[in-house]
Amino acid sequence: MSHQVSNFSNAQKYCHHQRAEIIMPKTEEENYVTKMLLQKIKFSTSSVWNGLWIGLTDNEHEGTWNWNDGTKPDFLYWAPGEPNGYSGENCAIIDKSARKCHDVKCSISDLYSAVCQLKATEKMCSCRCDYKRKLEHLESKIPQHQTMEDLKRELEPVIRKIQNELKVNKTNISSIIRKLTSAKDERKSSHAIGFFGALFISVIFGTVFFMDIVMLRQHIDNIRKICGNKEKNIRQNLSRKKKLATIITIQKKKRKIDSF
Repeated sequence: MSHQVSNFSNAQKYCHHQRAEIIMPKTEEENYVTKMLLQKIKFSTSSVWNGLWIGLTDNEHEGTWNWNDGTKPDFLYWAPGEPNGYSGENCAIIDKSARKCHDVKCSISDLYSAVCQLKATEKMCSCRCDYKRKLEHLESKIPQHQTMEDLKRELEPVIRKIQNELKVNKTNISSIIRKLTSAKDERKSSHAIGFFGALFISVIFGTVFFMDIVMLRQHIDNIRKICGNKEKNIRQNLSRKKKLATIITIQKKKRKIDSF
């Protein structure tokens, strides 16, 4: 892998010009990737101090190390006896021989290799930015003699972990949705809305029920009227028949009298 050595300040400037940062191996996987990169760098000498700058300093407070993005490291693989806190040793490298961290001076005369990593932004990706950044950077640094298949084999543990972390736990999501949708709303406004909503529904239901009763009563009245008219007609018909029978009887009696 081709490379150039520079002091910490120039390495930072170069990475910032590329919209990137000096590599910051914050996790086990990133440490593994950094060590792989370090292994592939061909140094011009076999000096024990052949190493790689990392974006770690204690410039603000001696002994308090921070990454260049302002975050604090969860863990660091320091070499035995490091950091020793010698005067002016406010920067850090990973040396090639031990593949562990050493504190070194940030002076312009201290030259080491540098690798830049892309800055993770919200626009680039909304989750797992560190992994995406790491894989994209490593892909851009593949040596000519190494194929993608070789790289995949070397990164298989990292890729497997990324896949596991990107899996969606459907059970947890369903549980969270149920809790959110069934949660009681204690706000006064929600109680007022609920009361007026119930009152409105009750008024609508009562109005419909009242209209149904009125219509039912009208139907009953109509039925009674129809039945009353039929009874009246029947009585009228019976009255006519009686009158007719009486007239016929009188006429018969009159004929008998006339015959005598």
